[in-house]
Amino acid sequence: MTPSGESPVDTPVVNVGAGPAGATAALLLAARGIPSVILDRRTTPLFHPAAHVVNARTLKIWHQYSPNLAANIVALSPAHEAVNLISWYGALADPVIGSIDLLSDPERKAHIHGSALVAADAAQRPTEDVVDYRSTTYPGARLPHARVVVDGKTILVHDVIEMTALTLFTFAGGRWQRLLAHSVVPSPGIVVVPLVPVAEEDRSSLVERFQVGESGAVLVRPDGHVVWRTSSPAEIATSQMLDTVRQGWGGSTPDHAGVEQCSSSAADSPLIRGVAYGTVRTRGGHAVR
Repeated sequence: MTPSGESPVDTPVVNVGAGPAGATAALLLAARGIPSVILDRRTTPLFHPAAHVVNARTLKIWHQYSPNLAANIVALSPAHEAVNLISWYGALADPVIGSIDLLSDPERKAHIHGSALVAADAAQRPTEDVVDYRSTTYPGARLPHARVVVDGKTILVHDVIEMTALTLFTFAGGRWQRLLAHSVVPSPGIVVVPLVPVAEEDRSSLVERFQVGESGAVLVRPDGHVVWRTSSPAEIATSQMLDTVRQGWGGSTPDHAGVEQCSSSAADSPLIRGVAYGTVRTRGGHAVR
């Protein structure tokens, strides 16, 4: 269909929507000589808030297309200290659906989200081509998407990542839990998530996606990026993992390591889910500390 008086447009690709996804798709297609058009219902800029949170993977794609584009977008964003409350609404006049107060616990936020903790990995770094993207658990990469069973429910792995601790994903949950339960776990604590496939026939593909075999583990930061990984069993690799965390987080091991507690102010935060510094817990099972 075309507006009255206009000629039809012959193009192999139509991007519906001129938001970040549609505009970025058009840029990447153009960079590879593939013509496309963007269809959007608006003819003027949108002035109410939209796409107010952009993740690291999006910024990486923009940077690969054009470092200047990524730098210009970053320059438009406010400082972290100025972003206080993020809220979700069905429409601007609707009641709030939910909110996250990013500054409810500034000290813990700075400690966890401000760390550059990424361990070295002997494996070859995967390709960075945004068109030929392959999921990986290489340290520094974002944890691949997958569905697992936790507490009897099917859930995405990104939905069980702890916001106030490091999350350890492993098929050998019991072994890692037992060893960590008898270790001094450094701040900010570790939550163990046993990887249970939705169906047994999905197990091999889930093992392949996490790239650490049946005995290894993948340690993930609150922002969803991989800190460290190993294909070695817990008996061999636990001490190495704990040393990595101590070095990456300034070597701090609080006096209350191993004690599960939260201050009253932290407990009121929607980011806090009962995980204190220096603790180890498990999702889909009983606490081991």
